[in-house]
Amino acid sequence: MRPFVALDGTFLKARFVQTLLLAVGIDGNGQNLILAWGVVESENTDSWTWFLERLKQAIPQVLEATFISDRDKGLMAADHVLGNGINQLICCFHLHQNFKRFRNVEHLFWPIAKAKSEEDFHTRMNQLQQISPDAANYLQKIDKAMWTDV
Repeated sequence: MRPFVALDGTFLKARFVQTLLLAVGIDGNGQNLILAWGVVESENTDSWTWFLERLKQAIPQVLEATFISDRDKGLMAADHVLGNGINQLICCFHLHQNFKRFRNVEHLFWPIAKAKSEEDFHTRMNQLQQISPDAANYLQKIDKAMWTDV
């Protein structure tokens, strides 16, 4: 397996309304490989902490991986379970999905994320700041060195 793990949660809306947490890797053939899954009451810090503790216990090799997530619903607060040696990245696709809650500015996200220079990035962020301070504040709180578009 490549040293890469994607973490995310999704809602189960059938008979029982719960949340499915997933850890997914990529195998030697480039195919997605579910490493672990868990069903929890909700996607929050306690649930992610529980899930990551068991993932680390079951597959200690994940501690040598790069983790990518959507930075939402308690996951970033629970990442301390994995320790300091983990490379963490934040998926731009998921950031964009989260960014859509700021109405009428979602079209500004990708030009910011794909800016080719620091100057271009800051120019686009200043434009966003003038249109939607809340949206700009949301992005400024996320270390741009962690953004990735894989």
